[in-house]
Amino acid sequence: RCGFRVNSGDRAPIEEGDLPDVLEQDSSERNLQWFHRIWEAEKSRVARRNGSTSKQERPSLQRAIAVDFMKSLWYVQPLMLCSSAARLVQALALGLLLESFETSEHNPQAGKGYLWSGVLVVSGFVVLMEHHHVFFYTWRRGMQYRIACVAAIYDKSLRLSSCASVELGATARRNQKGVSSSSNASSGNVVNIATNDVERFLLATLFASYIWWAPIQSVAILIIGFINVGWSFVAGFGMLCVIFAPLQVWLGNRFAKMRSKIAAVTDERVTLVSQAVSGVRVMKMSGWEDKFNARIASIRERECRQIERVNLYRALNESIF
Repeated sequence: RCGFRVNSGDRAPIEEGDLPDVLEQDSSERNLQWFHRIWEAEKSRVARRNGSTSKQERPSLQRAIAVDFMKSLWYVQPLMLCSSAARLVQALALGLLLESFETSEHNPQAGKGYLWSGVLVVSGFVVLMEHHHVFFYTWRRGMQYRIACVAAIYDKSLRLSSCASVELGATARRNQKGVSSSSNASSGNVVNIATNDVERFLLATLFASYIWWAPIQSVAILIIGFINVGWSFVAGFGMLCVIFAPLQVWLGNRFAKMRSKIAAVTDERVTLVSQAVSGVRVMKMSGWEDKFNARIASIRERECRQIERVNLYRALNESIF
């Protein structure tokens, strides 16, 4: 089917009608219905819990999505188990393969090169198959979470009256001036959520399983390294955990704080642009184009500086990784 599309594009430009329809499980309508279903289930759980205890709890969308992730993608965990085991076997087989090249009378691995080569190939094949299948399933699930959240935002915005929108905008302006309030829903904030924040679902679903698989693999590597190398491996492993693990935690906290700063600046810029577009007639009649342009350019410059700082930290993180 993909080959047919490529051949069609070679003969003539591909138009929208040539593309296949979106699958039902990836449609906005179905994912929105699923989103409402898990949210209602979370609210029912909290209501039952609050009725039986004196401590009041609020519904958590984060918990609802996490529970759904574990229930809907449970079959990914056995695949990751096979992949983790295959990676460890691959490392051991590589070492034994190198030992088989030694021409010594007391070498127990002599003549077993083909055996360990086969183990390497089979382990690599298992890792290859797991990697692509798990990434496809988790990435697609993250995309469905993204579609559901954007559809929920759009559905909520359609049900808001114009008076409510004005009230929310005024609330956002009071929050920017330091007046306490219970909500902040400016247009810039909504655009941030619908364009930037929901993109985090893609990476979150990809690497969420490593929260428990990474420690398990680390313990297995430590045990195998101690058996094969000794205390020197434990010392190197300890240095790795003492130096690089806290550094990764610090970088993660820095990313979170800088991301919040970027979101605040982007919110301010998008809000100002929305105000300029909605009041373009008054702005032109009053001759305020240059002032608005200067303010927007100034905010954009601050936003770019924050993004550059994030990129510097990201480069440091990638070099350590």
